[in-house]
Amino acid sequence: PEKSKILPNDRYLIRKAQYLQEVGNELSGELDEDPAPQVNNVFVTDDPEYVAGYERAGSGISIDKQKSWNDHYEAFRNWKKFIESKNIMVFQFSFEERNIRGFVLKEMKPYVIVLNSTSKEHISARIFTLLHEYAHILLQESQSALCYPGYAPIKGDNKEADMERWCDSFAGCFLMPGDPLLSDFSSDPSYEHIRLLHNKYRVGNPAVLTRLYISGVIA
Repeated sequence: PEKSKILPNDRYLIRKAQYLQEVGNELSGELDEDPAPQVNNVFVTDDPEYVAGYERAGSGISIDKQKSWNDHYEAFRNWKKFIESKNIMVFQFSFEERNIRGFVLKEMKPYVIVLNSTSKEHISARIFTLLHEYAHILLQESQSALCYPGYAPIKGDNKEADMERWCDSFAGCFLMPGDPLLSDFSSDPSYEHIRLLHNKYRVGNPAVLTRLYISGVIA
């Protein structure tokens, strides 16, 4: 998708995140702790569904547990806690007009994920972006990256587009593992049923539709 212009306040928040990353790096040195993320490196040629399944198993969060959460905010807190347990810093800043959905900083350790917390950015979208940015950290080929709004399939055959598609696929597979989702889907693409899946898995409606499309069960 076409990238939006980065506004002055957005540049300030990016610099703020870089400063916090530097502070985290200095504190790690003073405490004699390793600032590296506790993750396995993967490649864009790896199957995102397989990697998502492996990562999901490592989270210790079952599908039943996920479905038991009271709302999307509880879901977000739990997924954020899981990612922070990997020695990854997660911040939420309010960007102007949803201009940036999120980004990851990888030039220095510890790595940093920043999410857009503006009131216009629904918590369900933040959950998907959180896992999308985590995928960028897992990808060996990926460097720091800005991610922009948009639910349309990412087009293009360049390296950047390949990585963005991989990260989208990983996030969908992680949050909605194939077998449970297809069992719950019951071949009913109605708005009411998609809304039911949205509430059951604590993700956004567009994420549900994209996952079902990628799985080949809807056209």
